[in-house]
Amino acid sequence: MVDATAEGLDVHELVRLENGVPSGRTWRTPWSGLVRYDQLDRGAVLDRVPRLHDAPTVFLTCTFTSAMRPLLAHEWLVAERPDARTARVHGARTAELLREVIDDEPLSQSYELVTVREAASGRPELSGLLLFAVGARRGERASLTLRCEPAGEDGTVFAVMAWSSERRTLSLVSRRRIRLAPGRYPLSAELRGPGRVSFHGLPGPLSREERSTDELVAALPARLARTMPRTHLVCAVEVCAAEADAVAARVSRAREVIGEVAAGMRPGLTVSLIAYGSHSYERRPRGSPVEVLLWDASADKALAALDELDARPPGPPGHPRAAPVECVLAEVDARLAARGRTAARPAPGVRGAEAERTALVLVGDRPPHPLWPTPGHLPCPAGTDWEEALVRLRHQRRVRVGALCDRPATRSHPAWARLAGEPPAGADAGGLSELVARLGLGPDEGYRVPFPISEPS
Repeated sequence: MVDATAEGLDVHELVRLENGVPSGRTWRTPWSGLVRYDQLDRGAVLDRVPRLHDAPTVFLTCTFTSAMRPLLAHEWLVAERPDARTARVHGARTAELLREVIDDEPLSQSYELVTVREAASGRPELSGLLLFAVGARRGERASLTLRCEPAGEDGTVFAVMAWSSERRTLSLVSRRRIRLAPGRYPLSAELRGPGRVSFHGLPGPLSREERSTDELVAALPARLARTMPRTHLVCAVEVCAAEADAVAARVSRAREVIGEVAAGMRPGLTVSLIAYGSHSYERRPRGSPVEVLLWDASADKALAALDELDARPPGPPGHPRAAPVECVLAEVDARLAARGRTAARPAPGVRGAEAERTALVLVGDRPPHPLWPTPGHLPCPAGTDWEEALVRLRHQRRVRVGALCDRPATRSHPAWARLAGEPPAGADAGGLSELVARLGLGPDEGYRVPFPISEPS
């Protein structure tokens, strides 16, 4: 298409790519570059349209009809290509019209989303989920449900391919990525024009994927794993201290743990938050030293609750050598037991599968109260045996327990090592990635599925 405008000669060269998407390039030559001796030069005008004679289809337009140069150039071009389609429309915006025509054009090839399925051999293989058939136009939508597995730092890839039934070939339309937590995602795909597909229902925007198809295929695992368990993180923070800075430091470490787990994109992550203070040995106790701030909430709500906890003044120090850690263990055990009684039974064929992975992280300084009086330690007023409660949590509730102690590991009370199953992460510890990984809440580095898995909607 050659358009004689007020500014100069615009040439739009349009082609259809292998994937059926119209594409093109435009170049403009101002009238000042087409004159010779102050007169419009016919040869210069024709030279700016190298494919004037061999292009299969030519459109010649003049969109500025009140000046001699556009009209003269248009006449010369029509004389050279008499079979061309012509139009003179003053003020028309040819480039905008071309974009609208391209966007409104129906698809000449069907569009499919690259997904993964399990082959008869048990190995994963690539498949295609039909999004839009031949003839689909801008504005059409398709509903789909995808299951995403862990995909690593690079994220899950949304690759749209065009299928040519005539050539029986697939061609890439777009390939973008996004970091998603493992789980099911009901989405809708919208056709915004040839070569342009948007996905609605994702938690954020898609970004450009730089990896090649070969690299992505090579990243597929040997087998698809069973559905990963949901994740439940329980953080218990000691809120009593002689100095407010000590409580603030514990709140900060709990915040880091939640952030580390959330960054690992665990499926169905929920967080519970418990604050515990000191036992009261008065005749009239002040109430329970264990406060459940929230249970089974989102990570964002847990972080907001930590902000509120951080704004509180610290509780009274109480017993200097022990804290009601044993009552925290009993509270978590009771809540998990109650939920276990009301939980739905596992589906047939998945008996023994881990439906939910629960981890308890204790953040504090003082060890639990003993069951019986010992030198320097008062017993738990409620008569709770912390070791028995710990065994129930680990073996009956299958809870993984970790600990973050104020003191360095070499100076912490031995009970902290027994609570954590190994030396606790003390004040001298650096990052929390090792603790999160030991609790089974970190990303599984050995398992990556870069493409989504299609599921029935």
